[in-house]
Amino acid sequence: MKNFKYKKVVIAGQCIDVLESLAGEVIECVEEYARRLFSSNAPVGTVKTYTPCVCKYLDFTVEYMAVMVASDWGDSSKYSVVDLYFQALSFGRESELEIVQVLVKRLGWSISSSATMKIHRGALNLFFQLSEKYVDSSAAVAQFDQLDPGSSRTLISHVPEASDFDYKRKGWGSRRVNSYLAECIAGGAGVKALNFIPQYFVGGSTRNVGELKLHLDDVVRMIEQTRNIRDRVYYSLLAAGGARVSEVLQVLISDIDVKNRIVYIRDPRNRKKNYLNMGLSMSQVNSLRFKGRANQRLTLIEPFATMFWESLPRLLLSPLLPCLDVNGFYISHNFLFCVSRGPTKGMPMCLVDQSPILRTFKANLKRIGVCVGAQHDVRHMYISYLCNDIPTNNGKGLGVEKTSSYVGHINIESTEIYNHVDSSSALEAAEDFYTLNGYYEHILMGSIK
Repeated sequence: MKNFKYKKVVIAGQCIDVLESLAGEVIECVEEYARRLFSSNAPVGTVKTYTPCVCKYLDFTVEYMAVMVASDWGDSSKYSVVDLYFQALSFGRESELEIVQVLVKRLGWSISSSATMKIHRGALNLFFQLSEKYVDSSAAVAQFDQLDPGSSRTLISHVPEASDFDYKRKGWGSRRVNSYLAECIAGGAGVKALNFIPQYFVGGSTRNVGELKLHLDDVVRMIEQTRNIRDRVYYSLLAAGGARVSEVLQVLISDIDVKNRIVYIRDPRNRKKNYLNMGLSMSQVNSLRFKGRANQRLTLIEPFATMFWESLPRLLLSPLLPCLDVNGFYISHNFLFCVSRGPTKGMPMCLVDQSPILRTFKANLKRIGVCVGAQHDVRHMYISYLCNDIPTNNGKGLGVEKTSSYVGHINIESTEIYNHVDSSSALEAAEDFYTLNGYYEHILMGSIK
């Protein structure tokens, strides 16, 4: 951030990074943007992802204005700020436009992925619509491209009118006022800038799943050496059922059938009322992620299933499953995995920053001598084990089609992506073949033994 600096503020009980000028003046529009997202029940993760995108766009806009005033760029003025912004994100210094190369160099940016482009499009789409709700913007009625280069551009942060916004419809109600720079910098384009957001940045990237990083023996040794009972139960369930990290962290105690030894993964969208009765806000409820599953029941495999069922009673009776939060109030939610200490004590782990969970996971891996691996690699291990190595009456492995039904994949192609086939035996057979028959000359001549 070159022209602004971040400032942490508490909005709707969450710590959000907003902007202030280098002189210490708060840019109210960014804070208001976050407030509007929260008031529309947007998930906390969405607010924390979209707000930095808006901050980055504003920083780029100010830098663009400074560059345009300092020198004449000729035909570059025909491009909108939004178009130049996305070119800077997409091409960086490799852009064909010289002004984009200069701006990227001054800001120190690198090329962003196509998935990041999709996030920026969503953030700016809502941001430009909110700009139309700002009142008393007569000082900014001039189009940005028509402003005299020598004229002064000032920061404005008018108080927005109250408006109804439905986050699910991706837009703020009716538009009544033009403010022409996404509510912050006079002289820019307001909702008209929506037409300049490139539609060809659709996001997503090729899924390239590399080699299998964790093996069954590695995960067994890690769980056996994990001292924290909550983490031990968490790792055991993650490995036994092969569920996604978000699915495991969102498990409720009521989702576990101890008598029949069954664990269910429920769609949070189907029980929002239950979460609200537990004391969660609508924003927190919308933060619960669910990618979709073909079945709700986890298929638990050994030896992790035994580890989980043996450790679960210890967790339920442990102080690591707190009854009181940091303020001394009784915990009303039913989540199995929650924070056991610190300022967020008692909160579900699925609703707090998950970077400590990842750091702890990697630290436990290092204790057994494994330096590479993440929590999602446990799911890779589970699927590969079911496909190729689990003992069956017909040998080893269930195959991709049957494994797909167990892991909850709706499309079998998803299972094929996660299936890490061990090619060592095939490579050894090929090497023996070439050792016996030689290489191309003998094979082409047909003298194969």
